[in-house]
Amino acid sequence: MRKYRTIQNEKKTTTTTEENKYGYICRSLSRACLCHVIFADLSSNLKNCLLYCGIYPEDYKIYADTITNQWIAEGFVETSGRRTHEEVAEDYLNELVSRCLLQVVKRDEVERVERCSLHDIIHSMVVSKSEEEDFFVVYGSSRHSPRGRVRRVSIQNCNLESASNNEYSLRSIFTFGDKIRLNSLSIMLKTSKLLRVLDLPRTSIEKLPEEVSNLFNLHYLGLDDTGIKELPKSIGSLQNLQMLTAVGAKITELPNELTKLRRLRLLAVVSDPIGVMPPKQIWKLKNLRILGGIKATDEIVRNFETLTKLTMLGITEIRGEHCVVFFTAISKFSHLKDLFVQAKDGEVLQLQALNTSASEIEFNRLVERTSVPQFSRSLQYHNSIRKLTLSNSGLDENSFSCLQEIRSLRILGLECYKGNELCFHEMSFLMLRKLKVQEAPHLERIENLSK
Repeated sequence: MRKYRTIQNEKKTTTTTEENKYGYICRSLSRACLCHVIFADLSSNLKNCLLYCGIYPEDYKIYADTITNQWIAEGFVETSGRRTHEEVAEDYLNELVSRCLLQVVKRDEVERVERCSLHDIIHSMVVSKSEEEDFFVVYGSSRHSPRGRVRRVSIQNCNLESASNNEYSLRSIFTFGDKIRLNSLSIMLKTSKLLRVLDLPRTSIEKLPEEVSNLFNLHYLGLDDTGIKELPKSIGSLQNLQMLTAVGAKITELPNELTKLRRLRLLAVVSDPIGVMPPKQIWKLKNLRILGGIKATDEIVRNFETLTKLTMLGITEIRGEHCVVFFTAISKFSHLKDLFVQAKDGEVLQLQALNTSASEIEFNRLVERTSVPQFSRSLQYHNSIRKLTLSNSGLDENSFSCLQEIRSLRILGLECYKGNELCFHEMSFLMLRKLKVQEAPHLERIENLSK
């Protein structure tokens, strides 16, 4: 889960040869001609997705997860067959990248786009086109008040007073900067009861306005890096809410009323290293695709098998006694691609019951070494694992040798390795591109035995 884990140090932004070439071409074209080139052969969905990127400020580094989820919430992503909305949205993102309309700022270790941005020239064109078509309008020091009907507003580094003075029925509200005032936001929400997307990243507000509970059409609620400390019980009235993200907020417990939101497909509340206390009977949210940042409880572990649609899962406070029931349950999740499991302090993860086709797996805390051989065999059978991270695992030579059987593995991370040596045998790690070993105080020798 690219965004829903601990945020790592940013890599330096790199610009590809194609992007440089595209920038040169852009500077050589007239404004009108450039607009035609950009939008001429885009489908209506791709056009909407590109315009939507212009809501973000110039040079803003957009999380790929965030923008694709917002596309889904707005209804821009159409699926067919067995493909999920998230898979199709990622295809849209990659298509815009391949056309050099979006620049890749950072890729993750398995080469998926993690953060992206618009070239400054493209951004200017997109904003102008959007304002011409009343797709969205930017409120800021350099922008003017809109003339026509407004569907979406992007409030950048200014307060909401100028925007809230205009009574428009909005579909989306985005804020960038910390100058937001709660009363101004409340005024805007009173006249925007058909709102689908409300994104308030990095604002200093500590509670949600009461008016949010009246937004019956709200699909996406973004509270990342805000001062929000708790969610009101009235959030249970948002029956159409599909996505709730509060990564980096100050929430420690989720209200039980959240389980009324049966259309919820994304719930990511990562505000504490040991997780957030989930609502009782969270297993009733059977439509969930992404679940991140929650603490395990005995009741949740016993009933977890109902969340069969999960594609990404991040859970903490797992105890040793949970492992067999919990790992048996998620082994039935055929759509699971990304798994993060953190044990409770002092507990040991027992992996023998886990049999998953997930492509990215991370375990945090000690791993029972005797369970590694069976776990490795199951991963080798599925042949789908690409990245495996074992943080604070305490593995040794014997358990490490078992991992070498996993032929599809491309990236392996080991932390707190207890062995004295790392020995690589012939035919081991056939596809491995990166091995990262940290905190290995006893490691004395690394040897390639295949020679």
